[in-house]
Amino acid sequence: MVLAPGLVSTGMVGWVNNWYNTCLPNETARGTLRALGFTNYTHGSFIHMLWAIQIGWTPEWIRNFQRKAEGSVPTGTYNALFHI
Repeated sequence: MVLAPGLVSTGMVGWVNNWYNTCLPNETARGTLRALGFTNYTHGSFIHMLWAIQIGWTPEWIRNFQRKAEGSVPTGTYNALFHI
């Protein structure tokens, strides 16, 4: 089984805790173990599964605008149509 979690609130990310896109490590582990044997792929938590569905339906150019607004794309490498 492949585990592809979203943002998990740990000391590595400064204990970020936003209810809408983070989960605790035990939530990810519990969700992963619950899915074991039933699926080939999981995000671990319900929140991350919902985010994956939303991201999958959002066009790349819109996601790139969000990345730029969040500062995820280094200055000078941003292209509105393609994530570089």
